[in-house]
Amino acid sequence: MLGSEPPTIGDGYKVPHLDAKSEANAYFTALGVPTTFLETSFFYEMFIHAGLSPRRGPDGAATLTLPMGDSVMALVAAEDIGRTAYGIFQAGARFINRTIGLAGTHATGRQLAALFTKVLGEPVAYRPMTHDQLRAAGFPDAEELGNMFQFFTEAAATFVGNRDLNLIRTLNPRLQPLEDWLLKHRAQ
Repeated sequence: MLGSEPPTIGDGYKVPHLDAKSEANAYFTALGVPTTFLETSFFYEMFIHAGLSPRRGPDGAATLTLPMGDSVMALVAAEDIGRTAYGIFQAGARFINRTIGLAGTHATGRQLAALFTKVLGEPVAYRPMTHDQLRAAGFPDAEELGNMFQFFTEAAATFVGNRDLNLIRTLNPRLQPLEDWLLKHRAQ
């Protein structure tokens, strides 16, 4: 544990986009509806659309800056959510009343920087930042992203441990490792 409680963001949530899903899961469970819960992970697309990809510093060097310290993170391509859900439906009743954690890659910040280095063909250094630094960054949703990364790092063992890449590959044989996805989206 990192020791500090993440701030509350409106309506009593810590990470609204995660907390709301947890409330929905509890609702389905309380109703007794036969349900399979598909829990996603950090989307690869966040590197593009949330500006979390490597950036050049004043010296021209590329740096990947994420608030995850040395923690392992679970990541997935957004399009693999539907493919994996389809695999769950095809499996029939086998996954009813189970939770399937979805990921296409497990990686530390250093491993992510190494993947970017390989794909971009130039050195990319990993420089961790703190959760508070991200929360204070001043862009829309910075506070929620800071809280999300704090959750990812503090719960890394469970969060990543609940995402069995071999199981997911049986449900979705086209599951994309991050390296393959980065190669497809290199120009972005």
